[in-house]
Amino acid sequence: MEIMTAVFKLKELTAVYPQSLRSAVLALALPVLGIRAETISVADFTRPGHNWKGNHSTAIESHEGAFGVALTGEDPWVESGMFTLPKMEGVSKLKILLDAECSNSGECRLYVATPEHNFNETDAANLHFHAAPTPHYSGIIPLKSRKMRFRIDPPGSSGNFTLRSLKIAPLKPAFRGTFAPPLPLNFNRDFTTVATERLIMAHSENEWNSFACFVNGLLMARSNPGETPVYKYNGNSFVLDLRRGTVSTEKKDSGFCVTCRIRDQHDAEWLFVRNFTVEGDTLRISTSLRVDQPREIAHLAWLSLFAGLDHTFGRSKQQALLPGIEYLENEPSSNEKEIKGAAANRRLVERYKLCYPLMAITTDDRWLALEWQEPTPELSTVFDSPDRIFNSGGHLLGLWSPAVGEYRLQGETEVYGTMRLEGGRTYTVQAAIIGGSGCTAVDVMIDYVQRHGVPELPVFTPGFNGAVELLAYGWLKSAARESLRWRHAVWGDRFKPSLAPDVPAYMLWLAANTEKATLKKELQETAEQVIAQLSAGHPGVGGVSHIKLPLGALLYGDLEAHVRRAADRVRQSAATLAANGGYAIYRQAKDKPDYAETLDRAHCNGFTAITAEKMLQDATLTGERDAIAAALRALDRMTELYAGGVPRGAQPWEMPLHTPDIMASAHLTRCYVLGYLLSERAEYLEQARYWAWSGLSMIYLAPPVEGAVGLYATIAVMGATNWVAPNWIGQPVQWCGLVYRSALEELARIDDQLGDTWRRIARGITITGLQMTFPIDDPDNLGGLLPDYFLLKQQKRDGPAINPGTVQANLAEVYGKTPMYTLTRLSNGMLIHAPGKVTETGHVDGTITLKIDAWPETEYKVLVAGINAAPGKVSWNSRDVRMNYLKNAKVLSVYLSGAGVLSVTKQTE
Repeated sequence: MEIMTAVFKLKELTAVYPQSLRSAVLALALPVLGIRAETISVADFTRPGHNWKGNHSTAIESHEGAFGVALTGEDPWVESGMFTLPKMEGVSKLKILLDAECSNSGECRLYVATPEHNFNETDAANLHFHAAPTPHYSGIIPLKSRKMRFRIDPPGSSGNFTLRSLKIAPLKPAFRGTFAPPLPLNFNRDFTTVATERLIMAHSENEWNSFACFVNGLLMARSNPGETPVYKYNGNSFVLDLRRGTVSTEKKDSGFCVTCRIRDQHDAEWLFVRNFTVEGDTLRISTSLRVDQPREIAHLAWLSLFAGLDHTFGRSKQQALLPGIEYLENEPSSNEKEIKGAAANRRLVERYKLCYPLMAITTDDRWLALEWQEPTPELSTVFDSPDRIFNSGGHLLGLWSPAVGEYRLQGETEVYGTMRLEGGRTYTVQAAIIGGSGCTAVDVMIDYVQRHGVPELPVFTPGFNGAVELLAYGWLKSAARESLRWRHAVWGDRFKPSLAPDVPAYMLWLAANTEKATLKKELQETAEQVIAQLSAGHPGVGGVSHIKLPLGALLYGDLEAHVRRAADRVRQSAATLAANGGYAIYRQAKDKPDYAETLDRAHCNGFTAITAEKMLQDATLTGERDAIAAALRALDRMTELYAGGVPRGAQPWEMPLHTPDIMASAHLTRCYVLGYLLSERAEYLEQARYWAWSGLSMIYLAPPVEGAVGLYATIAVMGATNWVAPNWIGQPVQWCGLVYRSALEELARIDDQLGDTWRRIARGITITGLQMTFPIDDPDNLGGLLPDYFLLKQQKRDGPAINPGTVQANLAEVYGKTPMYTLTRLSNGMLIHAPGKVTETGHVDGTITLKIDAWPETEYKVLVAGINAAPGKVSWNSRDVRMNYLKNAKVLSVYLSGAGVLSVTKQTE
């Protein structure tokens, strides 16, 4: 029935278009030139008088036949004087050719200044390293002025950089990237269909690339029969009009195959084959190409889908997703709300920036996704929502070659080089179309994980003992430590050392888990020295780690003093949120941009969740019902404001509030986990799951590069600091992912249905954090510290080196050890905070029995919140135990040693 309905709709669509539109083709200005052969010398470093100099982090060395530079500190560079280019008509891009080599792997960064503008990130480009035929770097920059100064930032902050020459080559496009609107489909004649439970695909039997896709009865996407490859021959470009080819369709048991044969103007035969097959709920599309003579491809669309055409949903949508790149509501992609300038254009991006091979759009409670496998030829994703490339009136999702890289700039359809096809070789791209019900990107991500699972965990080769030693080194020996003070991070003088109340807890856990007696003793003694410096009544909370746990209060802080004030803190936060309408109001900080500038309001879910999470954490420390009720009312208001949205704006110290942010996913997930623990309301668990799923938009679930580090690396935000630089797309910031990881570990403990999924993702993120951590033998004494960010292509650590706590907070869970801290809801509604794992083993006749697996080797406390009256009896391993009941707060603290069974009996009336 659904297939027949789709057939009828296709007939209607065909009748809408006049046949005169059939003449529309890919618009090209022919002929066009590719790379020009001549180059222009900017600097010959083999001769004196080139006038280049280094900054304060460099030292010029004497090299025969080269310009030698020693890298001696943070952010080294060399720069030129002003250079005047000759006139170059019709040239808008320059290829940079730098004959140089560096002792550090990675890319150089080239900056260009003009008389009007100094060096800045907007006018900069990466220079890719090539080992052969001789070491050199190359890249493309826009031509903005005939007068230019150059600055080159080599990779690394130590080592040597040797330069021999810098040349530029004027570029003109091999393909201009001008496109006509899609041609109509022609289903007046025969067509073939294939269907899954949710999706129907219909293809014309006698026209190449002429198909339509329906999801739950709605035409979601279709092809453009007028799309044509472009190849180069003897320096000129030629269109291969596939509508003139010989097309045949063959039905198969699981689908059908469409073939197109065509001979080009220079007597080469091209064979295009596209197989459509059904596999469960997935429609697989395999596109192959073979040409019997070598050809240079300037443009080839392996697959292009146009969503919203033919009088359906047009340019609007509900949400859209390109993992790691775009997470959209009904707003344009490649907008300037998170990134301004040329970098905002994300229509085509380098493959490694994409967290996994998927793009999707949702509308009318339906979604459609395009997936693909790692292809034989290099290709780029094309994602434009709404479509401004073809101006189709809908949205464009595609896979095109040549890829972004050496001869194609990010976001640009113009191509400055070609992809060579070897004669007689078959090139294949494997893709899939999936559809389903749901109006958010989360629905798409859930389906993706259900079909593919999550990847195998990476391996940290030193194992658990190696991890303990590495993190212990970070606390004890690294540059983060200064006597009994620790820096949050090591980055010049930007982070001052301070007395950190959370550091002893981390060291004591490591001491309890190391096999080395000398290391154990040093960790214990150092922890004791720090504890001795804490003032009387200090709660033992706060400190340098990004993961804020009340662990210190359970080990050595004044727990009771912290708990007594918890309800007041909750009521104050809840009242402030309520007075603001249920959200935290962002206010521009002095000497900072207005980060709400590109958002239509001064609040967002991630920013509000920062306040709400602290409030809800405090609510778990008290049994005062009015305070808890106020916190839950605030959480309900958050649901009203933000449910079903995009996680945004949890890093307001440097990021626009509009920016999709994994920290927002983390804070929102934990808010609802805490809400569930406080109330056991099922809707809070559902909200926690939603925001946990949203974080998967920024996790590498497919290897981005060939290096050892990549899987489970986490993108912090889909945007740039201050809208310009650094641009964090494609650049993992694992500490942000580790905050999200901790929220997932807490969610896993309460989610019987999806707990294994959350655990695996969380532990993958932790292991990747260990892989990224600076090794003990780091020459700058950063061993055991986590780099602020990681360069995937270079497999290189960079930026501030962060204290070990962020990685360590959930290290135990990876290796099956006793967790540092857990918060557990008991069957009677009470909450228990413990330095370890708590399991309820019985609840009979007013006595609740708990098995506590604790790791501390000295006395510790557990906190039981929500106990309405002093208990009649408390025993530990069947013996009386020291305890303290706070009547007003309705909490009980119990002083314990070792592991065992805690029994709490309510007072008899």
